[in-house]
Amino acid sequence: MTGDQKEDQPQGESLAEVLADDERALQGVQRESVGVFLAHARGDYAAAEEPARRAVALREHARGPSHPETAADRAALAPILLGLGRLKEAEALLQDAQAVFERAYGTRHVDYVIALGNLAAVTHRLGRHQAAGTLYRQTLHTMEEELGPDHPDLAPVLANLADLHRALGRMDDAHTLEARARAVLAASVRPDHPTLTILQPPSSELFPSNWNSHEP
Repeated sequence: MTGDQKEDQPQGESLAEVLADDERALQGVQRESVGVFLAHARGDYAAAEEPARRAVALREHARGPSHPETAADRAALAPILLGLGRLKEAEALLQDAQAVFERAYGTRHVDYVIALGNLAAVTHRLGRHQAAGTLYRQTLHTMEEELGPDHPDLAPVLANLADLHRALGRMDDAHTLEARARAVLAASVRPDHPTLTILQPPSSELFPSNWNSHEP
């Protein structure tokens, strides 16, 4: 290869340098995720937002904007924004993540179902009750099929759906759903667990982080 040919080539990083840069970015995601978890656990959504956004940016650098792992980080940012009242941005992030998960995994994968449930909560908070009800019921149906009708992880979506019915004046339906939420929780938590006595939907995070569905 001549010197002129070398000068005509784009000046980019070597493959090794690119891979090393990607590895650093992924390590950065792990570091930021610790900060997100701790702040989120305290309910300090303002403190959780910045590390969550950095995690999204680092993952996008390492994996690309349409990778399922990038979508998962965007979906994780959405409940933080919900807690901060930034509903439209949370909605857009969840819709984007949901589309990526559907292409990658289908509609029964745990990541898709979590995004669907959290989108229902955002839609609920936006006051679009009919659309929220449809999303809650889709979430509940899939979880029932994957986990069974008495699994405790159904409780948050049951509670949120109950709150929606209450807002619409359907008190009998709301009481039935609340009773079911309490029943599925009672088998897995202490009798004095606060969730059994205080249900506060719509929550900013519908599902526990260890919730796992069958693979499609």
